[in-house]
Amino acid sequence: MTQPTLKIGLWNARGLTRGSEELRIFLSDHDIDVMLTTETHMRVGQRIYLPGYLMYHAHHPSGNSRGGSAVIIKSRLCHSPLTPISTNDRQIARVHLQTSVGTVTVAAVYLPPAERWIVDDFKSMFAALGNKFIAGGDYNAKHAWWGNPRSCPRGKMLQEVIAHGQYQVLATGEPTFYSYNPLLTPSALDFFITCGYGMGRLDVQTLQELSSDHLPILAVLHATPLKKPQRLLAHNADINIFKTHLEQLSEVNMQILEAVDIDNATSLFMSKLSEAAQLAAPRNRHEVEASRPLQLPPSILALLRLKRRVRKEYARTGDPRMQQIHSRLANCLHKALARRKQAQIDTFLDNLGADASTNYSLWRITKRFKAQPTPKSAIKNPSGGWCRTSLEKTEVFANNLEQRFTPYNYAPESLCRQVEEYLESPFQMSLPPSAVTLEEVKNLIAKLPLKKAPGEDLLDNRTIRLLPDQALQFLVLIFNSVLDVGYFPKAWKSASIIMIHKTGKTPTDVDSYRPISLLPSLGKIMERLILNRLLTCKDVTKAIPKFQFGFRLQHGTPEQLHRVVNFALEAMENKEYAVGAFLDIQQAFDRVWHPGLLYKAKRLFPPQLYLVVKSFLEERTFHVSVDGYKSSIKPIAAGVPQGSVLGPTLYSVFASDMPTHTPVTEVDEEDVLIATYADDTAVLTKSKSILAATSGLQEYLDAFQQWAENWNVRINAEKCANVTFANRTGSCPGVSLNGRLIRHHQAYKYLGITLDRKLTFSRHITNIQQAFRTKVARMSWLIAPRNKLSLGC
Repeated sequence: MTQPTLKIGLWNARGLTRGSEELRIFLSDHDIDVMLTTETHMRVGQRIYLPGYLMYHAHHPSGNSRGGSAVIIKSRLCHSPLTPISTNDRQIARVHLQTSVGTVTVAAVYLPPAERWIVDDFKSMFAALGNKFIAGGDYNAKHAWWGNPRSCPRGKMLQEVIAHGQYQVLATGEPTFYSYNPLLTPSALDFFITCGYGMGRLDVQTLQELSSDHLPILAVLHATPLKKPQRLLAHNADINIFKTHLEQLSEVNMQILEAVDIDNATSLFMSKLSEAAQLAAPRNRHEVEASRPLQLPPSILALLRLKRRVRKEYARTGDPRMQQIHSRLANCLHKALARRKQAQIDTFLDNLGADASTNYSLWRITKRFKAQPTPKSAIKNPSGGWCRTSLEKTEVFANNLEQRFTPYNYAPESLCRQVEEYLESPFQMSLPPSAVTLEEVKNLIAKLPLKKAPGEDLLDNRTIRLLPDQALQFLVLIFNSVLDVGYFPKAWKSASIIMIHKTGKTPTDVDSYRPISLLPSLGKIMERLILNRLLTCKDVTKAIPKFQFGFRLQHGTPEQLHRVVNFALEAMENKEYAVGAFLDIQQAFDRVWHPGLLYKAKRLFPPQLYLVVKSFLEERTFHVSVDGYKSSIKPIAAGVPQGSVLGPTLYSVFASDMPTHTPVTEVDEEDVLIATYADDTAVLTKSKSILAATSGLQEYLDAFQQWAENWNVRINAEKCANVTFANRTGSCPGVSLNGRLIRHHQAYKYLGITLDRKLTFSRHITNIQQAFRTKVARMSWLIAPRNKLSLGC
């Protein structure tokens, strides 16, 4: 078995867009882990797609197609991008890469030749890269130390810094730059400078490949790059071995009588799964993971071989004719690769379809291209400084979420004591919940979506579907024990959170990111079993108000919107005013007060299910993951778990006693509409008198504010909206929440639809038209007149 290595390539591309296809072949042939490119000549926003790789740029500060550098790195490697350095005298793209010998900064450096450098400039540049780095690039500096017969002033200064510092030069000693001008002597401008590594750990060689006046260099670091965790069971694992090993679970004789036994059983089950996955994994795992070479036609392979031979001959002899032949061959190769790429695109488009026979490939590709790219931006910490590494980002995000997952403190002490006393009171006798059966678990597993990301345990739904009956029977034992003991396993209460940027928000602000919680799949199956039993309880279904349309069967946003629009239209037809308030409950799901939720749940749930739900909410933890780095583990003191199966129903239970039309006395009951969809709440009143409609709405808002304070709910008055629907002149004179006036709007977006004063939907239609034009522009490559997309799809 060969020793795992980290392969780092270096190349001055003189324009990366033109050479992208040839670079793709190079990356595949040599299985490059990290490619450092200089003189990319790319504008801000310009992108190149290289399958299996991510690209991080340092553009020229002018924004024009000049200079620049980029780090191209395998997407499966654990890495985090750092803020690029982009000034007129240097463009440095850099990432932190996790390896078996520690974290190293890998940087692509381009130093334009026209700028003047002094010793202090080099010292400051290396200091910015840290104590352990590999910086490869075009330094435009000549010195004998890295293979030049003559030295230039910049080269002398760089050599001085290297000689008196802890840095080392890694070069081939051969020229890497062969100018198209035959009068210029070949020189060594491309090389690596390292810090924190012994030269014995690095190998380097020059390759006669790629089309540029610079030769690429390949450096090999004898260290293992760490890969991001993917799945517990590899896709190419031996399924028979996996199932056979798990069948041994039928021989396990385990009694589960208390909470610790449930945790032990869960741990045993996961350890058996890990053992089975390791036994079933391919024997030469690192060889299987290596990149597969691209399948190229013989004509292109012949062109590549011939171009390399001519390049070597030109490097050996310096014959200008060889250089001319090489340029012509490079142009021929570029055209051949462009024709091949276009043929592949035409074939791909021709095979797209919108039905099941093509696996809905047309919709899949359009969905992928419509998705907004997630920005990789630096984050500001609470002190106002910048997070320099992904690890620092994880801690800042985690600390922010820890504060977010704590309850507000508005509830009066008398209610808090009442809640506490009730929670400590004994239960009434009741029948135990129905037992979980193997058939029930199989039916749930068969409905699991295969593309859901796994939780911290890396157990995905695809693997769960492969479990043999013996393993499922052991799971049934655990599930029934959870119901009997009233304890939810600790391993299923840990969330791995990734942060997604909110479109249109400032990417440097920590509050501009939405947490996405990844929970263990087995815990979600247990949640579904609990929920199925809760929904059979009449007290639970009756408690959730009929105006709550969120997370209910055959209830959706269209039905709720129809209620709101129909109510306002009826008022307008009767020459009445419909006055509405659209309320924003701040961090509604994340701030749910657990004692208040349990107080309401205890009144509705059967005792044993209540105990399981209570355990489900207690002692929950989370960590934040960014670029493969994990934060410290943080507690969750409030909220319903985001991404959970039980969470939406628990929130509906928590909000089930919110005020109805009862507090309103200024207008009749049928003239009040309450519409909620999860935490989106709208209240409308109507009357021929604008003052009466406003007074009725204010009565309800006062009652709602009192309810919110009692149960530690915060309403953000700044994001609430007041809208008057009418054909008549005059608007609502104003309503307030907690003494703060709610801003009056001429139109408001509710559940995705912009509702204007006269319900003409003109603003909504205009917004849809603008969004449609933007999407059409982004899909121009797909619907262009000359492409091969079939009209039949």
